[in-house]
Amino acid sequence: ETYKQVLSRRNTSAQHLLDFLQDLLDDSCSGAAKPLLIRAVLRLSRVSGRHPRCFAVTDLKKEGTQVAAGYSSDLWKRSFRGKDVSIKIMRLFETSDIRVLLQEFSREALIWRQLSHPNLLPFFGLYYLDRRLCLISPWMQNGNILAYLRNKP
Repeated sequence: ETYKQVLSRRNTSAQHLLDFLQDLLDDSCSGAAKPLLIRAVLRLSRVSGRHPRCFAVTDLKKEGTQVAAGYSSDLWKRSFRGKDVSIKIMRLFETSDIRVLLQEFSREALIWRQLSHPNLLPFFGLYYLDRRLCLISPWMQNGNILAYLRNKP
């Protein structure tokens, strides 16, 4: 199959291919193939409006505390599999282009999932709350890097 044919996939065909490509990336793909696979996952996700199924989280506790609010998202602290996690919830406005916002959040999730470094928080998954996309990561007691640097100059 040509690259254009791969990117033209839709619905379940695109979903199966995204799942397969992410499995390849998760299985310690390295070398010259990794950036090509990441680029293919990003593009296929964008054109199909889907993301790998392994990103989906369904067992997130409903109770939680809002800890911060920004222009494009709210930050909540919740419990997930016995641990405190940070939930970044996409904000929607009447003038929001939901499709564009979903693409931006999905892209952030796709890129974040491929990163692995001791100084980067791991990506735990995506969660849908009232039609809003949420990114899940470990809870950091000292806040974000800017808050930490303000408190410990």
